[in-house]
Amino acid sequence: MENNRNSINSTQARLFMLTAEIGVGILSLPADLAKSVGHDGWICVIAACFISIVAGILIAFFLKRYSDRSILEINKLLYGKYIGTFINYVLVVYTFLISSYILRRFSELIKISILRNTPSVILSFFVTIPTIYLTWYGLKAICRYCKLFYASMATMLLLLVLVSKNIRITFLQPVGEAGLMTIIKGVGTVSFSFLGYELLSFIYPNIEDKNKVVKSTIIATFLSGIFYVLIVIVCTGVFGENRMKFMTFPTFSLSRIYKSEVIERVDLFFISFWMPITTGAMRNYYFCTYDSCYRLLNIKKPKVLHTLVLITTVVVSRIPKNVIQVEKLGKLVNIYGISVIGFLLISYALSFANKRGVVDNEGSN
Repeated sequence: MENNRNSINSTQARLFMLTAEIGVGILSLPADLAKSVGHDGWICVIAACFISIVAGILIAFFLKRYSDRSILEINKLLYGKYIGTFINYVLVVYTFLISSYILRRFSELIKISILRNTPSVILSFFVTIPTIYLTWYGLKAICRYCKLFYASMATMLLLLVLVSKNIRITFLQPVGEAGLMTIIKGVGTVSFSFLGYELLSFIYPNIEDKNKVVKSTIIATFLSGIFYVLIVIVCTGVFGENRMKFMTFPTFSLSRIYKSEVIERVDLFFISFWMPITTGAMRNYYFCTYDSCYRLLNIKKPKVLHTLVLITTVVVSRIPKNVIQVEKLGKLVNIYGISVIGFLLISYALSFANKRGVVDNEGSN
């Protein structure tokens, strides 16, 4: 029964990765790039997309070598019982920190834009309700809910079209002014926004048609790249790099500059459609945290584990006291995420030296 609830196909896995990649990054990425790269941020997005696609392909090949095993099982085979178990807990901390960080950022957006007088901790608990509900019913239910992502994506693209008349081409010129070294450093700023494909290493055993995993990984990251490029170009073209440097959520501000005679608060309309995108990233990392803890800690009472993970996630999300500390947490998570990607790639290389548990099925895939 548990396997059936978590069993998905490659199309659902693609949507799972896509919603994980496009999370809070759509809200703050343009401003982050304006501070580090200026108006050439879209170039960094393209470069980061290409790097992420290559890394995603290598991770998929790595997982194929072990057939139906997740990274938690692979680590014990590759590094031994004790070191492997330690690494597993490090990975769980990673998924836990990202879900906490996304929860904090999304709660801030809700508080700033809609419920300004509601305590943030109360907002955090209410935001996690759909996540708890869907996680309880398994990975399949989460992936089915992720289909709302398409409606959110269509709404966001509609907004970009509506505000495109406000774009000033001069805000995007001259191309490449930031310089090669600055652009290379800016790729690191974008890397956090593309995180999500590494979750494939957690859910891989649940995918039925594993022969299509590589294709799904490429499509998910490529679509994320197109989406981010459009957002960065439109935000930069509308606001300009100098103005964006002082903005917290430029994408949200786009909805405020569009005026409609029919809808009074257009920004609230778009926020309601963005929620499946933003909370989707938190939900996917939360599921991986819960599922990993369930396997590692061997807790037989799911309700107890749900309660512990929920309370800990909310508490950790409230540790940063101000915006500056939240940004520091974001940088920490970014470094953590890049390190996890690097670890998976190194493990792939080591798997050719230590072939314990490797299944000779790469040729058939």
